[in-house]
Amino acid sequence: MEKQFHWRKGVPTTSTFLGTIFKYAMKYYESMLDWFASDGYRADIEECKKVHPGMISMEDWLKEDKAYSKK
Repeated sequence: MEKQFHWRKGVPTTSTFLGTIFKYAMKYYESMLDWFASDGYRADIEECKKVHPGMISMEDWLKEDKAYSKK
């Protein structure tokens, strides 16, 4: 995900940096962030697309998103 974001938008993500701060500053979020790192992104994409037909990939969303401009 970070590679796609950087490739499409030309700027790095801050999720790793912010995630580290959250882990040390707020113990409550540690298990959630660990889950995202280990299991959280293993969704059944085909099933999700059946439930939400308009769902697009992150790469497609980054192409359409105007909040960041490629540098």
